[in-house]
Amino acid sequence: MDPENYLWALWGSSLSYGLAFYSSTHLSEIFCTFLITILGLKLIRSLNNPNLKDWVVLGILGALIIMTRYPYVLVPIISLFLLGFYSYKNKIAFKTIVKNALVSVFIILIVTTPWLIRNYKLFNEINIAGRSGGVLYARAWKANYRDWE
Repeated sequence: MDPENYLWALWGSSLSYGLAFYSSTHLSEIFCTFLITILGLKLIRSLNNPNLKDWVVLGILGALIIMTRYPYVLVPIISLFLLGFYSYKNKIAFKTIVKNALVSVFIILIVTTPWLIRNYKLFNEINIAGRSGGVLYARAWKANYRDWE
């Protein structure tokens, strides 16, 4: 990434017609790309002087990313570590970094927990996507078992 021209690329991709149109119809992947782009823009702008507002925005965007596309759950986690590293590098107290990170995690939990509870009540599964690896394995095994009968 060119440090002098990164803003043009970020704004161009976040405001592109495809992201605005297709995410409003049905493609959550494109909307998630938009959210990750906005998160990247926020992270790049906040690495020099991170404050509590940056951690709150990270929590909100991270929760939206997780709710939009659950496989991208590592994006908010990596962003938390990245913001924590640069906070430590900017000589912010470790206790403050932990408090700010807990604020982000708390926001993510507030947004995702109702969905987890809903999926547990409807599907007896504690997950966001509605299909966990064990459930997919069991379904594939049952489908394969039927073929052998």
